[in-house]
Amino acid sequence: MRAVVFDMDGVIVDSEAQWKSLEGGYFRTLAPAWTEAHDERAVGLGVEDLLDLDLLVRDPALTLRAGALNVSTPNGYLKYSQVTLEVLDQVLRAHGGSVDIPWRDLGEEARRV
Repeated sequence: MRAVVFDMDGVIVDSEAQWKSLEGGYFRTLAPAWTEAHDERAVGLGVEDLLDLDLLVRDPALTLRAGALNVSTPNGYLKYSQVTLEVLDQVLRAHGGSVDIPWRDLGEEARRV
């Protein structure tokens, strides 16, 4: 093994100083005026994960129960979730949708659930 990558949140090793140094150096390559004050303001901003719907949606004509998304098996079972379809349906109904409505007919609010 030639390298090890830690998640850099300080759980395994207190790596904050090294992380800040690398991060600051990276940001200065993008914005030469980047300072330690900018570093301090950026602490705790977090990361937003986004999905590409073109990759997520297998078939917009299908319902979630029928497997419209690539995260479900052909019978609609969600592969990467501990949420059942029944619970997902309750949540979707609160947002104007249902697991039994074709993906293409779901409103934006329901799709973002």
